[in-house]
Amino acid sequence: MATYKAKVAIVFLALLSATFLLDFLIFEKLLLNFPNEMEWDTSHWYNFAYARKQIKAPLEGKKVIIAGSSVALYSVLPEELFKESDKKIISKFYSHVALAPTDLYYYKEDIADSRPDLVVYMLNFADLQWEYLTIEDGTYKFKEKLWLDEYSDRYPARTYYPVEFLRDYFQVLNKKQILRLASKSLLYVNRYRHFAFDPLETWLDNHLRSGRSFQKYNGSIPREGIWSKGWTQKTSTLVCTFGREKEDSIFLLKNHTEIKVTIFSNDKNEENVVSQTILNFDKSGWNSFPWEQIQNHKGISSALIGLEVLDGMGTAKEANLFHYGKDYPVGIRLSHYFCKDPDFRNKSYVRDSYLDEKRFSLMSESEYDEDYFLRILDHAEERFELGRLNTLRMRKKEIKNFTFKPWFEYEQLLRVSDFYKARGIPFVVIMSPENPLESKEYVNGTWYSGFIEHFKFSLGQNNQSLYDHTKSLIRKQFFFDPHHLTYDGAKYFNSTMEEIILKELQGHKQ
Repeated sequence: MATYKAKVAIVFLALLSATFLLDFLIFEKLLLNFPNEMEWDTSHWYNFAYARKQIKAPLEGKKVIIAGSSVALYSVLPEELFKESDKKIISKFYSHVALAPTDLYYYKEDIADSRPDLVVYMLNFADLQWEYLTIEDGTYKFKEKLWLDEYSDRYPARTYYPVEFLRDYFQVLNKKQILRLASKSLLYVNRYRHFAFDPLETWLDNHLRSGRSFQKYNGSIPREGIWSKGWTQKTSTLVCTFGREKEDSIFLLKNHTEIKVTIFSNDKNEENVVSQTILNFDKSGWNSFPWEQIQNHKGISSALIGLEVLDGMGTAKEANLFHYGKDYPVGIRLSHYFCKDPDFRNKSYVRDSYLDEKRFSLMSESEYDEDYFLRILDHAEERFELGRLNTLRMRKKEIKNFTFKPWFEYEQLLRVSDFYKARGIPFVVIMSPENPLESKEYVNGTWYSGFIEHFKFSLGQNNQSLYDHTKSLIRKQFFFDPHHLTYDGAKYFNSTMEEIILKELQGHKQ
């Protein structure tokens, strides 16, 4: 009997060990080493898990880690930093949507393990988790129970630091929360299953499918610009490479769409026309682009071409690009790599410029104000997607003239500061720019001045700096919402980022 029990125990332990080993190999090793062909703003949680692995690799030059929420992602273009400089300074994002101070607290050791020369934390009013503060008796109070219940079930805690969160809050978590975090702690499949198929799905789309299903357009960029989903304006002028394996397709909003295709003799200008062809499409939806009908394109490797929609124009709202704000005419939708050889490199943290944001830079102040009202403010209380922005706007007004006092999320940042001080890793906090239409609600009040003063003093005690750029960008067209910069805005702010990074790396302080 004892021998039988021993055999059962051995078999059980062997199966358990095999389960843990397979789980580790498949979900921690294979999944996070699978070719990542993701694009900007796709599969946030997989891309962050992948980036955490890759960021450990040594670099030739100074390594700068830029941490923060989506506000950080939209405030700076790391791949453009020091691009025109001879300095070997390489910046990498350590960022995901809704990255809160508590998340940074749990990531601090992982960031330190990447051996950075500088850690930059981009912070915004929105990152301070105002949902967990209640206004009572002329001040604000931290709702610890609500915070604990929701944080224990957030993606970051369940995916990236379940063991640490369970360790720190085991005594106050309920049984359901403990079991959920314990299951995430034991098996990677429980952590990663919600995004496990994302990289494979993208790979299949890129290599085995038609290019009609995609997140961001990555084909040849028209001189007139293009929407991120591949929608053109009425006229598009772009360089086209011929003889590619991938078939080109276009999506039409209207039946009986008519398009004029022009081929120019020089891919630099539009002076000499080689041929013009009128194409007629009976049906809307996806259509293969009939290059065989285009005159005089055979035998040449590339050319400048013009696409003009003569009949069948639609609008951005018809194309479901957005639902609120000023509408725009759109022409046709181009397939993923239209007129261009595919580029399957990892672009998950590389941002490109599209008309989705470029349109704001082209607006006058009055046009922007009108559009902003329609997109962000009109019937805001009735629109679910604006719920958090409404909460933040309300909090800004409520706390404007309060006396600043520290609370839990803010104190987490001070703990991070102490950690990097102890490790000897340079650490700096940058308050990211905020839309002047929104920042005016609180930046001239008592709370804001008290917050900045207290934060600067606290960081200064660790010989660290706070750079406050909340009010530094007065051009509101650089923002597409209260806290996120457009591509043009981020490109403009990059020069400020370069100055700060260089100053910190050289050891100068404010």
